[in-house]
Amino acid sequence: MFLHSSLNKMLRYVEEEGDHPFLRQPYNQIALLYMTTGNYRGRLFILEQLLKINQRLVGDFEWQLGEDHHAIGENHIQLDQIPQGLEHLLQA
Repeated sequence: MFLHSSLNKMLRYVEEEGDHPFLRQPYNQIALLYMTTGNYRGRLFILEQLLKINQRLVGDFEWQLGEDHHAIGENHIQLDQIPQGLEHLLQA
């Protein structure tokens, strides 16, 4: 219950702070929490949001995007979505 409440508070915060320079940190923390609880669908949603934020903030040629694609690819593989996982891993 506490974890669910914490995640909801973090999600509300990041939805309100669209272009904050430290926006990556709460998204990374939420993704980590989802991963530790085995919620890979929730983690995938957060990782995809993080990728969109990074593309908006830094453009398409930032090294961080490679890390984002790598995490998304690994997550797809955890969900047995191999083609999507390989696609993101190749972009990394």
